[in-house]
Amino acid sequence: MSRNETGAFIVPHYNDGKIWFTRSKNGSDMYAFYALSDGETLPSSIEWTGNIPRENKVRLLGDGRTLKCTVKDGKATVKLPRNLDRSTSLGFAFRPLPDKE
Repeated sequence: MSRNETGAFIVPHYNDGKIWFTRSKNGSDMYAFYALSDGETLPSSIEWTGNIPRENKVRLLGDGRTLKCTVKDGKATVKLPRNLDRSTSLGFAFRPLPDKE
């Protein structure tokens, strides 16, 4: 398996606005990617519904920093650090809540 296949598996709720989701092969980890439009800069926080993190934290892909995640009324919110490069798209890794059946 190549390195890029670890997060390339589709999830039922794969998109929420500018956020796109994939999961690890075994389903234990989920990845959320924020896609910047041309000329756009990152906001101070990122929000999404569905695919809620199990814990109140996400790991920033690229540098591995752990960021606080709050969940209220089914919406996850991650406040971005001030010293983050705001000119590039970014991704998070987290353990999702179990699917409700």
